[in-house]
Amino acid sequence: MRAIFQEIFGNDGQHLTDISERLRRTQNGERSTIKVDYFSGAENEDPVEWLTAFERAAITNRWTTEARKKALAGGHLKGTAADWFDGATAAMGDNWNAGTNGGQNFVDLFEARFISETKKNQWYQELTSLRQQTDESVDSYANKFKKLVTCVGLTDDAQKKRMFLMGLNPAYTPLVYSQNPADLDATVNSARTIEIGYNFASGKAPKDISITTVSTPKNIVTNVEVDEFTKKLEQLSINYANLTTALLAQPQQPPRRRTERTYNDTPRRPRQNVSSMTCYNCN
Repeated sequence: MRAIFQEIFGNDGQHLTDISERLRRTQNGERSTIKVDYFSGAENEDPVEWLTAFERAAITNRWTTEARKKALAGGHLKGTAADWFDGATAAMGDNWNAGTNGGQNFVDLFEARFISETKKNQWYQELTSLRQQTDESVDSYANKFKKLVTCVGLTDDAQKKRMFLMGLNPAYTPLVYSQNPADLDATVNSARTIEIGYNFASGKAPKDISITTVSTPKNIVTNVEVDEFTKKLEQLSINYANLTTALLAQPQQPPRRRTERTYNDTPRRPRQNVSSMTCYNCN
C-alpha cells in the first residue's frame, strides 16, 4: 500500500507539490508563449542580444519575480555559460536586476563575464564605420545603429545623434540637421519623414516595400530600352560633332615638298695636279 501511494503522490508528496506550483503559476498568469534560445558563451554568440531577447520573453510570459527570471535564465544556459552560472549562483542569490545586491546580480555578473573589452572594441569599430547603403531604408539603418549603441553602452544623447547623422544618407543629413531634433528617436523619425518625401519627389518606391513586377518577354523591347538607346545615339552624335569641330579648328599647314637631289647636283671635289705632288721617299 505504501508503494502505491508513493507511486501516485511521489516521495514526501513531491507530485502534489509540483501540481500546486503549476497551479500557482497559472493563477499568476505565467505563460510560455515566447521561447528563449540557449546561450553557451561561444564567440559567435551575442550576449547582449540574448539578454535582450530574454527580457522581452520575460515580459510576454509574465515572469515577474527576480528569482523566477534568474532560475529560468539559468535553465537556458549550457556549456561554458552553464558552468559560470553554477559557480556564481550562490553569490547572486535571487537578484536579477542590474545595480542590485551590490552588483552581485545576474545581469551585472553576466555582462561582466561574457561582454569582454574585445567585443566592445569590435562593436565600437562597427558603430563608427556604419553607413546607410544606397538601397537601404532609414528603418533598417536605424535598427543596426541602435543595436550597436546598446552593445557598446553608449548613453550620451548628443553623441548618439551625432554618430547617427554621420552615417545617414548624405542627401537627408542637412535636412535632418536643420530641424535640430532633440534625441536619437526624434532624429530617426525626422529622417524617416524626409526619406518618404524624397522618394515621393524622385518617383522612387519605398526601399522596404516589395513590389511585384510583371516579367517582360526577352524578345519584346520596352519603352525604357528604346529611350536608353536613343539617349546613347544622341550622345554619340554629340561626341562626333565635338570631335569634328576640334579637328576643323586646328590650323592647316601646307605639306612639305621633298627636294630631290640628282647626280649632277652633287658637289665634286676638285682634281689635284699630279705633277705638283712630292714623294717623301725620293724627294
